[in-house]
Amino acid sequence: MKKLFIVIVLVFCLALTSCNAGHIADTNGDEDTSLSTLTKEDIFTYRNSVSFGTVSKSSNKEFSLTCKKLSGNYLVKTITPNGRNLSITVASTVTKGNAYIVLIKDGQVVKEMENGGQNVYITGNTNSEIELRVLAESCEFEIKVYISNLDN
Repeated sequence: MKKLFIVIVLVFCLALTSCNAGHIADTNGDEDTSLSTLTKEDIFTYRNSVSFGTVSKSSNKEFSLTCKKLSGNYLVKTITPNGRNLSITVASTVTKGNAYIVLIKDGQVVKEMENGGQNVYITGNTNSEIELRVLAESCEFEIKVYISNLDN
């Protein structure tokens, strides 16, 4: 029984200390949320991510994601317009670390998101998928996405 208790305590301690494993350090200070190690071009080439404390909620027109710590390139959401003209509003807040939050369509960045504001992108009548991605360095953030059909 004593050995089992020791093993459980060791596993728990290992889990707590491994939360930083694989995270990219924020080297430019708490006030600067711009990338310091990764570059904006890495949004297309860097395909790894590690996260801790990620919670998402979704309904037909709304989506939210909260993350306690994220590093790497993370696909938040794929939006498929199916020929409709959509308005995509993204509100993002980075509270720690660094992040580059973008909408990508046809292999190109079509909208860079400003921290703390509401960013709007109109899709036009398209069938191309649109990806919402976060390139992050030890980042704590919240993203809320609102999608409305402008054809109605």
